[in-house]
Amino acid sequence: MKAALIITALLTLGACDAFDQFADAKEIASRDLKDPASVQFRGLEHCPASDAIVHRERNGKNSYGAYAGYEEFWVRGQQVYTTASAEPDEFTALMAECVGMTVEEFSGSMEAAMR
Repeated sequence: MKAALIITALLTLGACDAFDQFADAKEIASRDLKDPASVQFRGLEHCPASDAIVHRERNGKNSYGAYAGYEEFWVRGQQVYTTASAEPDEFTALMAECVGMTVEEFSGSMEAAMR
């Protein structure tokens, strides 16, 4: 009985950490948009090789008050990255970390995929 309670408590705490990380990621990913309180999110998850990176899609309002459409985003630490806003080298490093490769391995696999 005692072991079951300990296991349940540990699982609950683990779920709280993930929830807190997703809540933090939503707040960070909303900061740079016109109306942060109205941002919609879809499918939040961690990268396969890094729990430090949260990614998926966000939809924010434009200057006219209409939703602009979903765009992919990644949050690591206090920084949000999108395909439009990140520098190419910075984005390549982020994607490499996301899938658990070095930058060289990731770049090589991308070059091979484009042939």
